[in-house]
Amino acid sequence: MVDDGIIVVENVKRILAEGETDVRRATREAMRQVTGPVVATTLVLLSVFLPVSFMPGITGEFYRQFALTIAMAVVISSINALTLSPALCRLLLRPEDAEPKGFLGLFAKGVDKARDGYVAVAKRMISRYKMSMLAFLLFVFGAGYMFQNVRPVSCRPKTWSLDGEYPVAGRCVLAADHRLYP
Repeated sequence: MVDDGIIVVENVKRILAEGETDVRRATREAMRQVTGPVVATTLVLLSVFLPVSFMPGITGEFYRQFALTIAMAVVISSINALTLSPALCRLLLRPEDAEPKGFLGLFAKGVDKARDGYVAVAKRMISRYKMSMLAFLLFVFGAGYMFQNVRPVSCRPKTWSLDGEYPVAGRCVLAADHRLYP
């Protein structure tokens, strides 16, 4: 639930990295950009978890505790992101001119290379969308074929008993009908 605060801090850092020199203006601009999404994600999560808290029975009681805990965590996270995070950004962040050095510099370069590689693959797939869609459809139909035709198998230990019979060691049992499968 710390995601909202991280989004605020990262957006302020991005604006500072793009050349803004005044941290106060960068923080205001970042909050102008992310306030709507933070409020929207909070409302979506609340609309998912709050109705769960009204389920009846013992299962509902367990879900109620979970749902209310998550809902409160989301609300606290949003309040933090909209109040405390911008204030701390204003006080603690400074425009940076230098690139990180040492391990952080290597890590940043690795992240940049991974991002650039991902963007290159995505561009290639978009430019060859027919081939990409064909590969996707083959994957979907292949997965559907596997779900329909491949039988689930589990290898159970020799001491496991089903209806008083012990499976032979070294052989597997079909999970659906519990028959021996060579």
